[in-house]
Amino acid sequence: MPTLQELMAQQAALNAQIAEHERPLVQEAYDLLTGTDAADLAASLTELRDQLPDSQAKVHIGNVLTVLNAVPQVLTQELARLNVASPAFALSAPPIVMPPIVMPHSS
Repeated sequence: MPTLQELMAQQAALNAQIAEHERPLVQEAYDLLTGTDAADLAASLTELRDQLPDSQAKVHIGNVLTVLNAVPQVLTQELARLNVASPAFALSAPPIVMPPIVMPHSS
């Protein structure tokens, strides 16, 4: 029967492998949410939302804008966690440039 220390070492190795698999997928999601298409979508939705009267549609569009703004920040934190979980992968991967996405706000 393995010792607790051996089991913890196995768990750490598995966590590193999972992080290596997960990191590029999270990076891809981040890139999509911070790319030009997402910024264009946010700008278009903001323009539409600002023309709508108070309604469910306006609220839901606002919710989508909130998600477009908040999720990249969460993914940045997740990428940092994955880099810690898999330091070998983090050292071999190119640096991640993560500019903040700026969403237009209604007046």
